[in-house]
Parts: sequence; C-alpha cells; structure tokens
Amino acid sequence: MQNLELKKANKYVEAFMVKSITIVAITAFQIYNIFNV
Repeated sequence: MQNLELKKANKYVEAFMVKSITIVAITAFQIYNIFNV
C-alpha cells in the first residue's frame, strides 16, 4: 500500500518538475527575445 502511494507521489513530483522546467525555459526564452530585439 505504501509503495503504491510512493509511486503516485513520485509521478506527481515528476509532473511538477517537468512543468516547472517548462515554465522556466519559456520564461528564459522570452527574456532572451526581449533583450535580443
């Protein structure tokens, strides 16, 4: 039971990290474009 919950939590953390990295990448790209005009 605990192992299943751990897997679920792991999946949630993975999704959260992917989302965070994507947001950071998009933000960095936008900042780069602003300063590169």
